[in-house]
Amino acid sequence: MIELKVWLEQYRKIVEEVFGTRIVCIGLQGSYGRGEANPESDLDMVLILDTLIMDDLRLYRRETERLPERDKLCGFVCGKTELLAWDKADALSLYQDTTPIVGDLEFLRPLLTAEDLKRNILTAACGLYHACCHYFLFGHSETFLNEMRKPVFFLLRSEYEYRTGQCVRGREELRKKLDKERRFLLEPEGETEENLNRLFGWAGRLIRELGGVPIKDD
Repeated sequence: MIELKVWLEQYRKIVEEVFGTRIVCIGLQGSYGRGEANPESDLDMVLILDTLIMDDLRLYRRETERLPERDKLCGFVCGKTELLAWDKADALSLYQDTTPIVGDLEFLRPLLTAEDLKRNILTAACGLYHACCHYFLFGHSETFLNEMRKPVFFLLRSEYEYRTGQCVRGREELRKKLDKERRFLLEPEGETEENLNRLFGWAGRLIRELGGVPIKDD
């Protein structure tokens, strides 16, 4: 298992040597950011520079080769100007899932509205609904619900923020705040048709609610 604190310090030092005062934000995402990493987890790093050109990407790729576990490095690299014009629902996901290490992403917060969050949820719910239909009719995976754990977590987290105004980052923190039905969606007990039906029903209710369609009992 990676010693995260040591690795992050090595990463930060390399990036600051290369880009210096041009850095707007260095942040950590993904399972390490949520405190849920395992030995196979990637290191999802966010790097936002004042501007970004191809030569910056070349430098970043070359200089980070010095890092241990370089093959696990991934993440999001962007210029601030482009990020300010980014799709707002996507930028909201970036904001929610980034733990700042140097600088921050607070410049995004005034641009992100409840409507952006609503669109983010609706898009994700549509994707999940389609995935449930496709799996039931044509799928052959024996671990579909397990494979859906990450997108379901993100969707539950966004729904919770939409309904309460509270931003939650980690799975365990979210689990404590959810009602019984949603805790079951977060941690389904087995690959059963009943569990698939619960997921399908929840996604459908979200789509109808956020799309402005009157909700009837499933």
